[in-house]
Amino acid sequence: MDALKEILDHTVYKTVSGSRSYGMNTPTSDEDALGVFIPRPENILGVTDSVGKHYRRTEPDENYKTLPDFIAFARDGSSFWVEPLFVRREDILVIKPYFEPFLENRKLFLTQALISKSLGFMQGMVNRSISQKSIPETKNLSEEEQLNALMKSKQKNMYHAVRVGNMIVEMLDEYDLRVYRPEEREHLLSIKSGVISLEDARDETAELVAKIEEKRAISNLPDIADDSILNSLLVSSIQKYWSAEKWI
Repeated sequence: MDALKEILDHTVYKTVSGSRSYGMNTPTSDEDALGVFIPRPENILGVTDSVGKHYRRTEPDENYKTLPDFIAFARDGSSFWVEPLFVRREDILVIKPYFEPFLENRKLFLTQALISKSLGFMQGMVNRSISQKSIPETKNLSEEEQLNALMKSKQKNMYHAVRVGNMIVEMLDEYDLRVYRPEEREHLLSIKSGVISLEDARDETAELVAKIEEKRAISNLPDIADDSILNSLLVSSIQKYWSAEKWI
């Protein structure tokens, strides 16, 4: 079985991702995308899985997950997999009726788990901006080129830390998640390019962490998305898709 063809044929949701979804893209930015597909019954219930739960396509750079796996990661608070639910409508490349219920109920994923994972991500980016000493794929470059690549990596880490921090602070205030943030473009790209120093970006991140901790303490967000609702939506959507494809 051609795994990529199988996935593309049964993709029920796909969005742009990365810098394009944030409003931070430049002429040299990659064209990233995230997709969700519904696998055949034998790939969920059978003894072998010829496709797998996660598929990474490099040209173009696209990540695909099965619908159950996508929802599980979003439920557990992974901002990388929650964000596709909150992109602008014009950034949705594929949307089938079987996925619509998850968009309609996307606020289920605004949880303390999302906050905790986001804080962990931010701290990880800060730590890497301090302690990272090299980038393995640059070993064939000159010492100066390696140092430049390392600095760019650290700046990119802090760009993401501040981006996610701003998004979560606003989420706690507005009870919504806004992925597209063009009004922050100049500031965030200044961090990414080094116009704003790593030290200043770390200080900004620390301030964002403090705001998030303060706001989450008085929020009414649930610890995690409601499993009973998610399971009901998953079973219903998958059954309808399997029936439509005459797989059952």
